[in-house]
Amino acid sequence: MAADTRLAERDPFWQQQIDKHVASRGQHADPSACGTCRAAVKEGKPVEDDGCAQRAMLIQPPDMPCWEVLTKMTEQEKADLPARFHLPVFDSCGKPNAWLCTVCWGDGWSTVWPCATAVKHGTQVFTPDHEATQHQERLRIDAADVNRALNETLRERDFMHHMADRLAYAVAPIEVIGEHSSGNCPWENALDHVTSIEKADGMRSRIAELESTLAERTQQLNGLLDALAFDEKAVPR
Repeated sequence: MAADTRLAERDPFWQQQIDKHVASRGQHADPSACGTCRAAVKEGKPVEDDGCAQRAMLIQPPDMPCWEVLTKMTEQEKADLPARFHLPVFDSCGKPNAWLCTVCWGDGWSTVWPCATAVKHGTQVFTPDHEATQHQERLRIDAADVNRALNETLRERDFMHHMADRLAYAVAPIEVIGEHSSGNCPWENALDHVTSIEKADGMRSRIAELESTLAERTQQLNGLLDALAFDEKAVPR
């Protein structure tokens, strides 16, 4: 009777809002929505199928124990798991259908959700939407930082590639060391044509020795030529 009285006295504005939500098919399409409903949402229309409306998302934590691990745990060990693991999962096969705890189950038994751990640590089971939004924002910022660092790395790589090409082709022409290909690296080829400092110093020393020997032999030859010229002048004609 009290409920009927409240219904009769309800403000028409709020009744309109309630009726709108009850009849609403949703203005947001679920990721699994059909193409028709996704197209309708893009046009500002509601989805045509209630099953295509976007629903709340229940995401397991990344470190959720796998089925094999859970089968090896005792009932108390499962109850002692962190609250973030005690999530609801819908059992559509049991009679009657029910929401069960994801981890509080075993051979022949299960626990209706919320289990004792979920009740005791209720605020630690799910991440509030505002915290999730903040986390997503941090991830976007981190992704932007990574993207900037990647672009900078690519610019540095391109610059180093350009400078390595200039150095390689300064050592030897393209006809000698070739171009970049899957079977050829002009940088390695150019390196083969580069003389080490130690070897170059040895070559300079050898050249200096040869020049010294050549100068000495030239001096000796000039002496012989001078002597020969003197002898020719001394011979009576």
